[in-house]
Amino acid sequence: MGFVLDYQKFFTATVVEEGSGKPLAGFSFTPTRRCARLLSDHQLVFRPRETGFAVFYAANPQATDPLLGSISSLTKFSFAVQLKDSSFFTRYSPDPTTLPAPHFYLDNLLASGAVQPAGQQSLAVGAFVDAADAARIYPQVFFAKTDLSQGPVPSKYLIKEIFDPAVTVEEVAINSSSGAPLASTRIDLSAHPGGPYLLDSDAAGSTPQTIYLDNDLTSQGVLGVVDISWESRQDSVPAGGLNYQLTFKKQ
Repeated sequence: MGFVLDYQKFFTATVVEEGSGKPLAGFSFTPTRRCARLLSDHQLVFRPRETGFAVFYAANPQATDPLLGSISSLTKFSFAVQLKDSSFFTRYSPDPTTLPAPHFYLDNLLASGAVQPAGQQSLAVGAFVDAADAARIYPQVFFAKTDLSQGPVPSKYLIKEIFDPAVTVEEVAINSSSGAPLASTRIDLSAHPGGPYLLDSDAAGSTPQTIYLDNDLTSQGVLGVVDISWESRQDSVPAGGLNYQLTFKKQ
């Protein structure tokens, strides 16, 4: 039997302008270290583009089962986003300096954590990237600062599952006994997988913040991270692959 590799489009992610759909340059995308290993394990090829990136799967059309490196369970591919055009946010919103957190987290999952239907393209929570997509990237062990000068004062941090906020994975006490106006609390989540979580507290009216745990990204000066998840064979995608969009609204 011969061995001939045929590459087909698995998924793409493209930065576009809201309304017009015009592709936008200004960003670069690279697989995280873990993602690079997954791409290799599943015989996938990453290709950067001026306005996004594409991932291709490999097949041997002469084999009984042509697909190489088949995906059989929910698998997450993570890509770091870096800003190349420093003037981008003078033309497009949101202004990162006004957001509740300095990074973005974008994915192809529904609020339940299930993979979006194949025809759904937006990686943002809404129609375009906005405050709801803001996040803060941390290593798996980090310090959270708490303002103790204004009430209500929390007594502990609650780290929750982002797709099931009723589940708390860790509780960490805040040391507020010193009388200082600011507390710095060490949070160790090294026993948990990297990725997105909610950082909340037990203070009345507390607003949960999206955090993303990755030990490498914190030192790379990234703007954010894109997660693309899939849970079945790569050749189960529609013809032409899955086509996702990172949409930004013009100011």
